[in-house]
Amino acid sequence: MRHKKILVIILILTIILSVLLPFVFRNSTESINDTISIIATLISSFASLITLLIAVILFNKFGIETSLLEKNTEVVFSFIEEFKQTSFLVKRKNGLLIIRPLDFPAHEYCEDYYSEKLIFSVDFFYSLENLFKIAKSPFMPKNIFEKVRKLGFNTLTMNIKEEDFDKYSAVEVLGNFSDDTKDVKYGLFNGEDMTLFEFLNLIDDLKTEIVSWIEKHSNYSPDLNI
Repeated sequence: MRHKKILVIILILTIILSVLLPFVFRNSTESINDTISIIATLISSFASLITLLIAVILFNKFGIETSLLEKNTEVVFSFIEEFKQTSFLVKRKNGLLIIRPLDFPAHEYCEDYYSEKLIFSVDFFYSLENLFKIAKSPFMPKNIFEKVRKLGFNTLTMNIKEEDFDKYSAVEVLGNFSDDTKDVKYGLFNGEDMTLFEFLNLIDDLKTEIVSWIEKHSNYSPDLNI
């Protein structure tokens, strides 16, 4: 709508100037017919220019930009649907925590356990393989990809002493966990201690980035179940 108003204003100003300028700068030797002919030529030229501008605007709006945005949107929504089905299980010494990133705020009910240090199962990365695969699409917005990438470790350092094992809470992907923590190999995320608070922040940052991208590229406030 804004573009239409601008184009209308430009068109009106162009017509006014096309009519007035030939009279303002009219040579005394020119006849009225000559002036009218000049006006017609100017209007025709400006009309062609405006037509070209409209074509460029429509191309940007309905051409490759729209096609790319559609691809972006398809990938983002595909990721949301996959992430919606993903839950994390935190196996604590005295109980369990289930984190459903897109069903509840990641920090809900977890405040008392923020400082707990985490270890991650070897299968953690592979259990999120579908998410990482979608995120690696060339059409995934880069900012979202960077947030997803932080959920995957590059190294899993399994040098935890047996006597220190009980000092950690173990993280697995729900549906891919063992009843006996001792039967699964665990390690430190990228070789460093990570607290539950830091892990929840990774999830929240990703969710926030997704919602922000949708709001930026939507004409209305999204009402998504995430």
